Amino acid sequence: MFPEEGRDVYASEVPLLFLAINSGPQYGSRRADIRASWLHHPLLAPGGPVTFRFVVGAVKTGRTSMDEAFEAEVSQFRSQFLRLPIENGYDKLTNKTFALLSWFAEQRPARFLMKVDDDSFPHFDKLVSLLEGQKQRYAYMGLFSECATVLRTGKWAQRREDYNGSVYPLYALGPGYILSAELAVETASAAASDGRRLFNEDVSVGSWVHIVNVSEATPVHVVPIPSSMNVCSPGDVLTLSINSSAFGCMWERWRQGQAVCCGDYDDQEAEFPNRGEYNYSPCGFLQTCELAPGIACGHAGTFTKDGNVTHHVALSSFDTKVWHIIFPTK
Repeated sequence: MFPEEGRDVYASEVPLLFLAINSGPQYGSRRADIRASWLHHPLLAPGGPVTFRFVVGAVKTGRTSMDEAFEAEVSQFRSQFLRLPIENGYDKLTNKTFALLSWFAEQRPARFLMKVDDDSFPHFDKLVSLLEGQKQRYAYMGLFSECATVLRTGKWAQRREDYNGSVYPLYALGPGYILSAELAVETASAAASDGRRLFNEDVSVGSWVHIVNVSEATPVHVVPIPSSMNVCSPGDVLTLSINSSAFGCMWERWRQGQAVCCGDYDDQEAEFPNRGEYNYSPCGFLQTCELAPGIACGHAGTFTKDGNVTHHVALSSFDTKVWHIIFPTK
């Protein structure tokens, strides 16, 4: 358990949200797109309710032109970075997130922690309004996947010696999720005690949250956030995993008071692939899943064609509207 000292997260001077923008040295163009767009939102102005840092791990030994460009960027925007003592890399994301949780637990910089990837577009007006109304001490928020099949091959393969189940506990998808400060502290403690580091970072966080939820003293409330992945849908609070080159158009439309979605990512009604079969298998792991009228905690499934899985799908419904993600197996 982490010590109780630290800032009172409910004090009036404590920011509402700390935005941890997950990035890597090689993604300078994404950070530039963010600086030219949604980083200018008034809610991120000094003294506002949202603070942020680009979260980057340690640069490998051996200087390259990319390393030099990154260090020059850090020198120019030093206050925008949180450097963690973890090597960068997709296979290091779980350790990186554990380091972030540990840092947040010690610093208590805000009432909520949001981890978001640098190819995502938060809709801050809606996001701040949603968080201001959230009063649960242990809140886990995002686009959830429930009963996701454990893959043993491919990019998201999980070793059996680390996790032998056939499906994962409910978890919020990695491109963007939020933990209340109290839950972030308890999750960091659970992760330190558990010792397991699953390959998939978002699944690891979900498994640590599940450990927290087992205790009656720390009941976790699951709160779906209207989100889309790989597309931009009307009503999004989070638009996840799109090309950052779209941020400029989206930001300009927001400034003009227009519908934000534009370009190739303007999907008025994001459709499932029109081929194959959708296999749906509901299940639940968390003891408490906050179900308000019209809100479901999440479901997951796969599309199959000729007996082979072609797509994995996660669903999260909110007020009868379904936000979903679709991504191919390869």
